[in-house]
Amino acid sequence: MEMTQGYTPYQGFFKRLSVIDWLYAAVLGTASLYVLSQFGQYMDIYEKAILLLTAPTLAWLGWHWKPMRSLTLTLALLALFQSTMVRWIWRLKYLLSRRFSGGNLKVLSIRLPGPSFAAVFS
Repeated sequence: MEMTQGYTPYQGFFKRLSVIDWLYAAVLGTASLYVLSQFGQYMDIYEKAILLLTAPTLAWLGWHWKPMRSLTLTLALLALFQSTMVRWIWRLKYLLSRRFSGGNLKVLSIRLPGPSFAAVFS
């Protein structure tokens, strides 16, 4: 009785990565370089180092734990559209308060992190 098993050679780590994994890393790298080019003059050396080390760290986490990719991209999209959401919430509060004769609508007092309403619309 001879038992034969199929031998599969070990693939290296980078050979196991798919095109999606590489695109994820490229998007992270491109985004961090864009942020550095736009806001680099406002950062000190420590903030620049944190920004530049975040991209490879998130890429490594996304390669080893696949749900991290969707979490990272979802949080990035929410951060991009936060100011738009704040403006729409403010407009909705304004329209509803005028509609209901200036009543103080405590139900709609939503506070999002970031700049205050006065800073956004001044």
